[in-house]
Amino acid sequence: MFLVIAYLYLKIYFLLDIYKSKQHKLYKLNCSFINIQAYLKLFINKKRVDKMKELFEICLYSRASQGAKTIAELLARTAILEGKYAQAFSEYGSERYGAPMEVFLRVSNKPIKIHTPIIKPDLAVILDPSLIYNKTFDTKILVINSSKELKLKNYKRIYTIDASKISIQNLGKDLPNIPILALIEKISDIVSLNDLKKIIYEHFKDKYNQEIAEKNLKVFEIAYQK
Repeated sequence: MFLVIAYLYLKIYFLLDIYKSKQHKLYKLNCSFINIQAYLKLFINKKRVDKMKELFEICLYSRASQGAKTIAELLARTAILEGKYAQAFSEYGSERYGAPMEVFLRVSNKPIKIHTPIIKPDLAVILDPSLIYNKTFDTKILVINSSKELKLKNYKRIYTIDASKISIQNLGKDLPNIPILALIEKISDIVSLNDLKKIIYEHFKDKYNQEIAEKNLKVFEIAYQK
């Protein structure tokens, strides 16, 4: 009788030990899952913060008459419409058709207290591909008007779009600014897409007419889908 009781006691003890072991493993698994969730949440939040950073700066490098100033103006107007703060200004070389120029844009959720040219932009935009080899761009991200995939050193990401071709096919002339604007919006999400389209339409309608406004909006939408 004593042996039977001892046997049953040991069996129950052994089964309880297995149960506790399994529970411990489940607890560890659950903790690991919670940790993974926490790390994912931190990662997602960091990406969101990077995307919605307090001050976003863009430099546009072009030749006169390519529409770089219009890009900066349209983005600045849209940002202000959304209650943000914006600066858009340009820096010229010689006053002649086709001369190299730089346009600077700042967009922020807070008042902008600096008014100097941008040295290290978050994004550099090249409207004329011939300017790529004339200057070193102190940025990690490049947007280039080019029909070719370009491999350049020292840049984290390079985005290309054949903006000239899109413009010629739809507007009948080489004005790469609106296709380039579409790519800037697509990769940066600096302003609301719908608000930007509204400003584009208003800008060209007020400056020219409804037909030109509709054509430029169509060019924007074609480029955005590329």
